[in-house]
Amino acid sequence: MNTTTSENKIKPGYKKTPVGIIPEDWKVKRIGSISTTFSGGTPRTGVKEYYENGTIPFIKSGEIFQESTNQKITDLGLKESSAKLIEKGDLLYALYGANSGEVSISKQDGAINQAVLCIKSKMNNKYLEENLTYSHQRIISKYLQGGQGNLSAKILKSVQLPIPPLPEQKAIADCLTTWDKGIEKLTALIQSKKEQKKGLMQQLLTGEKRLDGFTEEWEEVKFKDLFKRVNSKKNQITSKEYIESGVYPVVDQGKVKIVGYSNQKNKLYTNVPVIVFGDHTREVKFIDFDFIIGADGTQLLKNKDDDDIIYLYYLLKNTHVVNLGYSRHMRVLITKKFIIPNPKEQSAIAEVLSTADKEIELLEKKLNQFKTQKKGLMQVLLTGQKRLIN
Repeated sequence: MNTTTSENKIKPGYKKTPVGIIPEDWKVKRIGSISTTFSGGTPRTGVKEYYENGTIPFIKSGEIFQESTNQKITDLGLKESSAKLIEKGDLLYALYGANSGEVSISKQDGAINQAVLCIKSKMNNKYLEENLTYSHQRIISKYLQGGQGNLSAKILKSVQLPIPPLPEQKAIADCLTTWDKGIEKLTALIQSKKEQKKGLMQQLLTGEKRLDGFTEEWEEVKFKDLFKRVNSKKNQITSKEYIESGVYPVVDQGKVKIVGYSNQKNKLYTNVPVIVFGDHTREVKFIDFDFIIGADGTQLLKNKDDDDIIYLYYLLKNTHVVNLGYSRHMRVLITKKFIIPNPKEQSAIAEVLSTADKEIELLEKKLNQFKTQKKGLMQVLLTGQKRLIN
């Protein structure tokens, strides 16, 4: 009896390798066999001659994607340290740091420190960048237990990659570059829309710009005349109780709108819409769905009278609260005074700003779709499931 399943069958023209099933005319090679690599070093920070009036961009692991650096070093700093020069177009790989395992083609000439590995090869650099990006999770899972620890040049040089012929490398690189350009263009558009909305919010919420038909004078009011706190400990859970997936969303004082989930129906908070203010973080969020309150420092606010709650949300977003570090900021917020229009003008302003937010949200949704589609394309192109050159 034939016990071979369809999953174990390899279609004609393909072969099984340590990195998966790939076309027969592709090869599997270790990075060390197709490239030369080197990492850099850091000039002693206590020597001002190494940094003062420096002109050489000093690229750290968190800056491999950037067009500029936060720090520059001098020729002397370069000469008297292990820092190494790289050129624009070189492939840079983050060995350790928050972005360990990430890779990028350098956008600038400069020098690298010990946490960055420069990879030089005769392969198509864009193809190699995409291949290493696609292999990121495999590399991290294999060499960094639980995501902890550091990568090294030795480790990376031992990594095996599927390598197509150069013409196909270029075809794959060109195809993925087209997607990257679309993603970059959309990302820039979103940033532009956010800046426009930020400027519009500043103008509308200060009365610098008035909407048509509104001429009534604004009045000064205190925080306590606008907001009421509706905190509810009975609807709150600790951060240890958050789960990755569940029935009910958890909202806390962090930047992310939904930080996790819970299945504790008895903890559900339903008195929405509500404004969330981070007592420690100063984050402001508008929540219009039932949720469970997460962790300490999550302050809930509602409109006290007939003021528009969405307007009040934007008002708080536009209010500067001095950063006291990991301290309680609500005590600062409650001392604030605001100049506000009547409820009708508030609603008109809120509608304009909400429309701008919805446009940004649609663009961000489209951007996420682009990224998902590119990820799917990477999977079929970088494994040879889809061929661009026959």
